[in-house]
Amino acid sequence: MSSRSTLAAPVAREKQHPARRWTEHWPLPLAFVLAVAFWFYLDGQVSIERTYHCRIVTDRSVEPDALEGNDGILHLRVRDDYTISSVRPSREGQESSSTEDPPSLSLVFFGPKSALQALDGRVDFFVDIDPPTAGEQNASSRTTRRFDLRDLRSQGGTLARYLNKMQYDEIQVVLEQSETARFTLVPKSLTLRYPDPQEQWSRRVFLDTLEFTPAVVRLRGPSARLRRLVDSTELFELDVRELARMQKLLLPQGSGRERPRITFSLRLLPRYANEFSVQDEQLLASVEVAPPAWSSGEFELKVIADWSSSHLSPKEFALDRDTITFRIRSFDEQLTRLVKEGGDQWVQRWFRAIADIGRISRETDTSSTEFTTLLRAQFFFLGDESFVQGKHYEIEITSPLSLSRK
Repeated sequence: MSSRSTLAAPVAREKQHPARRWTEHWPLPLAFVLAVAFWFYLDGQVSIERTYHCRIVTDRSVEPDALEGNDGILHLRVRDDYTISSVRPSREGQESSSTEDPPSLSLVFFGPKSALQALDGRVDFFVDIDPPTAGEQNASSRTTRRFDLRDLRSQGGTLARYLNKMQYDEIQVVLEQSETARFTLVPKSLTLRYPDPQEQWSRRVFLDTLEFTPAVVRLRGPSARLRRLVDSTELFELDVRELARMQKLLLPQGSGRERPRITFSLRLLPRYANEFSVQDEQLLASVEVAPPAWSSGEFELKVIADWSSSHLSPKEFALDRDTITFRIRSFDEQLTRLVKEGGDQWVQRWFRAIADIGRISRETDTSSTEFTTLLRAQFFFLGDESFVQGKHYEIEITSPLSLSRK
């Protein structure tokens, strides 16, 4: 009996040994994890310096909640009845010669590495610009304010406590009393940005079909500046470059007389965007765009000289040639088919080229024996009146026409 119990004891000890060994050594992995975590914590608490680039925006009455999600922006906020007409940096009281208005700004932060890394470029500050006092309003229509590093505020104050330096000693802001004026939109109000090649696309966008919504825009800005603007001032940008990506316009002609009408958003030109704001929720412009032009081969047509309204005599002057060569650029499927099928015979029947000699001004000196001047022949289509030159087709003259003294 005693020998069996003596032999059993070692077996029991061997079964308990692995568990006992793990419990003896388990603090080592935990200590390693804690050490690594503590190292990362200490690394995050190391103070570092980091510079961020900010764009100055002259928005009015921007609420702090609206700042969330913007990257690198300093908002200058002012009361609704005033507008910021100029923003200029300065050093030691001297105004900068920078032409950038408003300027950009670099801000230097100093603080824990973990906090600054969390910014990830998302730097949002605002400055509330004080309105003019009653005395300042009476003295001048313009009021100057200056702000420096101490005036910058951030949402919740979380960023401001790490702000250490600003690129400029101070920034000068000019305030002007603002008002709202109405302007009627016309094609001359726009600067167009075409896709490349610009020459080709400018022929396909028909500005005489422009329609604006709304037709009258409400513009707010400095009172004095608004009074100097007129309806024909180029205030807005119409960017039609996305036309190049619209596949339906790149397809062969197939829509007959109908051209697609495309709608675009209008925006103020950059040189006006900082001092004026559009009070309408949405500003749209729609315009008809032609499909790609089909270009014919070269045709030759007899030129008819019209002397009826001219002070010059056909006895003394003459055209340098009796015919003119040209191509037809068609934007219309039906016209394209007629030209292709009818060829030269169809063109000779339905087109006329007239040189109006009366277009030469009486003030033009024609006394020289070597006098010569270029003329542009006018082309007339005698067929279907619904085909309009400059809309459904263009004439591309390939041989210049001139008038000379005999």
